[in-house]
Amino acid sequence: MKIFAWMNAGFGLLAIGFGAIVLRGILKRSLSRKWLVKFLRWSLLASVAGLLPPVRHLAPIQQVCMLSVYCAGGAILAWLHFRLVGIWRQVFTFLITTVLYLNAVSVSIGIFNHFPLLTAASIAFSPCFEITQACLAVAFAALSILVVRSCHTDRPGYHKSGTGSLPCRQA
Repeated sequence: MKIFAWMNAGFGLLAIGFGAIVLRGILKRSLSRKWLVKFLRWSLLASVAGLLPPVRHLAPIQQVCMLSVYCAGGAILAWLHFRLVGIWRQVFTFLITTVLYLNAVSVSIGIFNHFPLLTAASIAFSPCFEITQACLAVAFAALSILVVRSCHTDRPGYHKSGTGSLPCRQA
């Protein structure tokens, strides 16, 4: 089972790196399709690695991974099916930020669960771990608000192309 934890942490760290690039692209309104696809792929791999260990009841890391898969699916739906038109642009940016947050939570849970020194510290200092998770949640909530606000739904006719989508470069 430790191999899945290592895979989840490694893939999750790669997804977090690509997710930071994607959020930067969203904020600059020049989203790159290449980075978005890499982010979603690595996020899915991290989530699958987190879901694979068989247990009787869903562990917290598995619940986070499952939620991440659902959020990524919603982001893909908003992107490919609804073409980021209207409210779907804000839904997309919110869900991308949520997937990035869930990757960070998954990695942090995995690290605390599988390193003996940190496990002992997390048991002894449980409020410290909870405070860390709360700070992470607040930081990502603020980031989510910033990203969604930077991606306003345009008035009809604002874009000459009429799609109303984020500029999405191929490179």
